[in-house]
Amino acid sequence: MSIKVRRTVTLDPEVVDVLDQDPDGFSATVNAILSAEVARRARRIALVDHVSELDVQFGPADPAEVEQFARWLR
Repeated sequence: MSIKVRRTVTLDPEVVDVLDQDPDGFSATVNAILSAEVARRARRIALVDHVSELDVQFGPADPAEVEQFARWLR
């Protein structure tokens, strides 16, 4: 079992209502959600770093192509 750190947070009542219904428990659910957010942020940083490396290696991307890919991802 890993060491846990206690923190106080303020949440909207409707969020608490939903999370209180989770059979895994409130803290476990919040921890899983925040762990996923930490992982998402790490992936975003890695992606930004990779794109920066590609810019150095191949030059900046064509803005029209970037917009095209952005439309596909929406």
